[in-house]
Amino acid sequence: MPTGPGRAGDRACVMAHPVLRRLTTPLLTTAAVAIAAVLLQILSAALGGEVDTTCPAGQGLWPKGTSDSDRTQQLENATRWLHDLVEPGRIKDNLRHCTSTTHVGGSAQDYGQAMYTQNVWQQQQLDEAILNRYDVYLSHPNTSHPSRVYLLDGAGRVKFTSSLSDDPDQLERGELPAYLAFCPSGNVTSNELVYANYGRREDFRLLQELGISVRDRLVIMRFGAMFRGNKIKNAQELGAAGAILYTDPADYGNPDNSSDAYPDSFWLPDTGIQRGTVTWLDGDALTYGYPATEEAFREPARPTANMPLRPCHTLSARDAHKLLANMAGPEAPATWRGALSTTYRLGPRLARDDWSVRLYVNNEENVMPTYNVLGFIRGDLEPDRYIILGNHRDAWSYGSLDPCSASATMMELVRAFAVMKRNGDRPGAGSRLQHAVRPLAWPREGQSLQLQPRLAQRALVLLPDARHAHRLHDVGNRLCTLELERLPALPHRVRDVLGHGAPGPRPLLPIDVRDVEKPLRLGLDHIRRSYGQLMDRHNVSLGGLERAVQRYVTAAQRFHKKIISRTDYSDLELRQINDQMVGVERSFVDPNGLLVDEQNRNAVFGTDPDHEYNGVLFPDVVETLLQVSEQPERPDLWQSARRALAAAIFVVNGAATSLADPSHFVRPWPETEPDQTLTRN
Repeated sequence: MPTGPGRAGDRACVMAHPVLRRLTTPLLTTAAVAIAAVLLQILSAALGGEVDTTCPAGQGLWPKGTSDSDRTQQLENATRWLHDLVEPGRIKDNLRHCTSTTHVGGSAQDYGQAMYTQNVWQQQQLDEAILNRYDVYLSHPNTSHPSRVYLLDGAGRVKFTSSLSDDPDQLERGELPAYLAFCPSGNVTSNELVYANYGRREDFRLLQELGISVRDRLVIMRFGAMFRGNKIKNAQELGAAGAILYTDPADYGNPDNSSDAYPDSFWLPDTGIQRGTVTWLDGDALTYGYPATEEAFREPARPTANMPLRPCHTLSARDAHKLLANMAGPEAPATWRGALSTTYRLGPRLARDDWSVRLYVNNEENVMPTYNVLGFIRGDLEPDRYIILGNHRDAWSYGSLDPCSASATMMELVRAFAVMKRNGDRPGAGSRLQHAVRPLAWPREGQSLQLQPRLAQRALVLLPDARHAHRLHDVGNRLCTLELERLPALPHRVRDVLGHGAPGPRPLLPIDVRDVEKPLRLGLDHIRRSYGQLMDRHNVSLGGLERAVQRYVTAAQRFHKKIISRTDYSDLELRQINDQMVGVERSFVDPNGLLVDEQNRNAVFGTDPDHEYNGVLFPDVVETLLQVSEQPERPDLWQSARRALAAAIFVVNGAATSLADPSHFVRPWPETEPDQTLTRN
């Protein structure tokens, strides 16, 4: 089933949980392999005594002079040890418990799973295992009168009613009716329906060029190509009365065999209904930017800036077919046509002039308690440094794949760390955990990534020297870096968790600061290619940013050459070098925040505001220049673009400075000739 990256993805929570386990069971092996791979990477950075820093970044740190055969033998020993330590059967048991009931965030089942996780970690003798309560603004469907879409004839009789679930039996077992979180309640009836493909800005522009407006009309769009919330936002900005989203087989079915679908294969059946959030910014809506604690300030009413203002709902492909087959108007362009057996038309008229579509949305929004589960394993050598490993707990339904396959994997990984901590053994030598390990299980990733930003905000205060953060990302065979782009950045290639036992020195982090050159140049090239001519016409130069990027490249090369020139670093020197490497991405944080994205502060790595699944380089520069390109006559927009460009230059220069010798004072800006008028005699 195709999914989008990040932020809960375009995933359809559709499959009956008892049957899905048959499909998920093979993934347990994948999850176990993923754990083994992660631990092997961890061990590769930990084996040995004297550090050989001449090894290429990312290949691990070995005792100086270790032969290839010795390395192979140590990895084989580590593999055998991992086979003894990691137990796939435990992952299977974890998955069975996680999928034993639905556990939507904020529900009693969600709290029960939080308690279970805490109890397990306490039994495994983690140093700490605690619950943190947050009172967050959540959205759930009204189960007595749930949301639906109707097709009405000229007399107002219902000719079609959308399904509440792909499997009605699941509703009897506690599954919530299909809904899109934070779609406002409303009741819209219209005899006009517009098909807008994926709901991208370019899709709506094409409709406008064809003379088809969505203002005061219902819009139907297919999932895929971009985050669902941006589809709703785009339709809302153009005045649509309401929006309907559906999963088209062209995007979620087997392209070679339309009848090949679950439960006979992995592809989404035409009865599958996707659930998900449609807010387009992360975090709690009422305590925006701050943790949703008891003492937090809360907005007195539902905010309008980051949420849909018009009703919206989700349909299966089978139900959407009923609507699309009853549309009139011109045929859709070839690239807009999905895989349903109907002629895709743009509307806005229906095939029968007196028929209409009714969109009825009945969602409830309330402040409800939900919980982070935080474990803690103290480090031996650098207990003030933290490795954060975690995943979200909640699911739109049973969550056999997302998030339970990853949560089940994480739980076994935590158990492995706990065993290592207690026994202090690994192949060939005693070991210590160099840094503290903080396993985390947070709720409500699905609705708006609420607890992940909350955790990050608290990390600014509680974990100012947090160095490594990895997240088992929703599905258990993927590992990714925790998305903290708005906060002090964390290294993206860190794999070392175990440190050397005394008396060996601490390892250098396997980070190559030269890697940052590629995204810096990609971002610069994109700006030059997209806006260079426009900037030239208005005498706005990219020279400062070009020089800052080159200055960073030179500093990174010099730093790398320096650190591989020696192996006899003291503990203090190693810690200093590690801090400098981690400090590179921290330097990209603009203390004043971004102009176009109040939630983020990273001036180099950001999120595309038109597509929440995509990243963007130099986000403030790109977005302000985009605004200028649409209205180049406005001096205030050019002023914003110049400010964004100056901020980007500042942070890139700061990153270069972070790699300089810290024992000497270094200007955080380019050196210039001294002004003779200010020079004292």
